[in-house]
Amino acid sequence: MLSAICFAITITISAFGGIVVKHVNTSSQEQYMDVNDMDKDQIIATLKNDIKAIDEQMAQCKKQKKGWTAATVIGGIGIVGTGIGALVQNNQIQNKKSELKSAQDELRSIK
Repeated sequence: MLSAICFAITITISAFGGIVVKHVNTSSQEQYMDVNDMDKDQIIATLKNDIKAIDEQMAQCKKQKKGWTAATVIGGIGIVGTGIGALVQNNQIQNKKSELKSAQDELRSIK
């Protein structure tokens, strides 16, 4: 039983992977636009473009989050299945050991 728990813990620790974080570098000129030289329509268009870029990044993040969530759930199911399989196998081994011990006792009583 203890070995099954240790095995499940080992798999759980190994199941967590790395994550890649991308950082988009922007120059300070891009970050702080001089709106004094722009008219109202240009400012609105610039802000709409910025909002669109942020929305695209949010959509990509949500998609990646769904992928990680699915991978985590599948990994968790795998861990549970492995644990159940280990317990079943342990029970089968114990049953075979008891059968072997009974057969050995019977053999000794015959001699």
